[in-house]
Amino acid sequence: MSLPLHGYRVIELAQIYAGPYCGFQLAHFGAEVIKIEPVGTGELLRKRPPAKHGTNYGFLMLNTGKKSVSLNIKDPRGRDILFRMLADSDVLLENYAPGALERLGLGYDDLAPRFPRLVFASSKGYGRDSRFAQLGAMDFTIQAASGIISMTGYADRPGVRVTAALIDTSTGMHLAAGILAALLQRERTGRGRKVEVAMLDVCVPSRSMALSVSFRTDSRSVASATVIPPAAPAIPIHVPTARSGFTASPKPTGKNSRALWHGRNSLTILTTGTIKAASGLSTNSTPWSGNGPPRKSVTAWSSFSSPTPSHAPQCVKSMKSPPTTSLPNVIWCATAPLPITRTSRF
Repeated sequence: MSLPLHGYRVIELAQIYAGPYCGFQLAHFGAEVIKIEPVGTGELLRKRPPAKHGTNYGFLMLNTGKKSVSLNIKDPRGRDILFRMLADSDVLLENYAPGALERLGLGYDDLAPRFPRLVFASSKGYGRDSRFAQLGAMDFTIQAASGIISMTGYADRPGVRVTAALIDTSTGMHLAAGILAALLQRERTGRGRKVEVAMLDVCVPSRSMALSVSFRTDSRSVASATVIPPAAPAIPIHVPTARSGFTASPKPTGKNSRALWHGRNSLTILTTGTIKAASGLSTNSTPWSGNGPPRKSVTAWSSFSSPTPSHAPQCVKSMKSPPTTSLPNVIWCATAPLPITRTSRF
């Protein structure tokens, strides 16, 4: 069976992450994605260190399944070749700096009259009606502009950049969705259109809870809250340290907490090492510390539900109540150390 976008052609004039990640998704949907790269050097990310075998691994991941053409679109002959490629293409995907394609006569207003069925998909840092519209952008600069840095880390320390390119990937996903919607509309109207996604706009839904706190308190900043989210103070989030890593688990409250200990609730607990079970632990403290029992191994159960799995340790099977009121976040066993176990259904 053919893939959903089989027979569609996408011309990708994109670099680094957000645009190429969008093209990566379209290629996986079955589209023929042709990446246009500068002559001689290739796309900026292609040889960025580390490039152990001459090509950056991130570049390889983002451009899997695509074709590549070296083309100097600053030269009239190169643009003529591009026009011939666009004549039987469905999508032009780009995330160049604001105004770059327009200066070459390759903007949407230039191409739409000539290629009326073309979907012109564009990703920028800020919306075209923004006062920052002409600024360049990277994932981490949008983290700063959106306030994500200010709410990452701890309230008594400076904000922390999220090293994962979550904004770039989210922007790529939004752009892919917009392209699919435009192609559906073209089936009805016979005409393409422009699709735009601003990286800053993508961040707003992800900050909605924090923004609600800011609006309610009339504050221009939202304190970092790795341990207790400001918008949900009833749900402390712990990342306590372990001997060989850390454990991430939310504290279930109310009926969810009671149901967990009786094996009637689904909860995912992830652990990367052996922790110290601390009888004196405060439920809001991190890292875990105290003068409790000696180090015990913690078994991590994913989707722990009723009935208790037959292969669960006996201490879990026989558990009728939390083993200690000061350690409500994990299932731990006061028996001989057990190996870390993961039963993942991701």
